[in-house]
Amino acid sequence: MKQNITYQQLDELTKKQSDKFCGWILDHGYEDNSFCASVGEMIEFLEYAEIMPPAEPGPDIWGPNDAKWEVQLRDEGVFYSFELCDALFKAVKQVLEKE
Repeated sequence: MKQNITYQQLDELTKKQSDKFCGWILDHGYEDNSFCASVGEMIEFLEYAEIMPPAEPGPDIWGPNDAKWEVQLRDEGVFYSFELCDALFKAVKQVLEKE
């Protein structure tokens, strides 16, 4: 199972999005591992973004369903991928695009 995003995925972010996401990672005590965020860091970022109702902590993660993972965010959509890490990164990108 893939545990971190790739450099190519990080390059998909604009400079503003990258600065915000990488800054959040450092501000929350995660080590600078070249900013290739882990599954856990992305889940925590999505919780921090407060896009889930207070009674439901974190994103809803389902899978694998037909070998795909599903990450559902309140009012932000549903994101699918064969790797949980990639589905989470799609959700993170969506949140960063709205800010």
